[in-house]
Amino acid sequence: MHKILVASTFAVLLSFAAAGAAEARGWSHQGSIATPRGTVTTQSSGSCSGGTCTRQGSATGPNGKSVSHQGTTQCAGGTCSSTGTFTGPNGGVTTRQGATHCAGGACSSTATVTGPKGGVAGRQSAGQCAGGTCSSTGTFTGPQGRSATRSGSTSATPN
Repeated sequence: MHKILVASTFAVLLSFAAAGAAEARGWSHQGSIATPRGTVTTQSSGSCSGGTCTRQGSATGPNGKSVSHQGTTQCAGGTCSSTGTFTGPNGGVTTRQGATHCAGGACSSTATVTGPKGGVAGRQSAGQCAGGTCSSTGTFTGPQGRSATRSGSTSATPN
């Protein structure tokens, strides 16, 4: 569930970085993700003004347990720096720090995630936006050195 939230956050960052954050904007999203174990429901919202975006949301698994997240992103000169926290169903907190640089509709991103027990994972991603659709690919490296890759795309329309 955490990887889904991180991927969604990156897609939102890409869409805001491509569109610019000079004027106030708000957004919200509700959805569901079908998994072999059942359906995960998600909701998130946020707003941007003056180069700073805030976001918050949650995901609830088929067992009724939830993960919540909140964060802030500040953008200037084509680079966005972000911090955020994820709180698990048992109260464990995971923190995330990252940066995204965009130029010419293409973005690259790095992030470091520290888990509730101190384990550190990293992510590197690259993507681009055109015509309201953003696509990205990335590599996640876990605290024990194992890696996974992902790719995807999303369409975003400001409220």
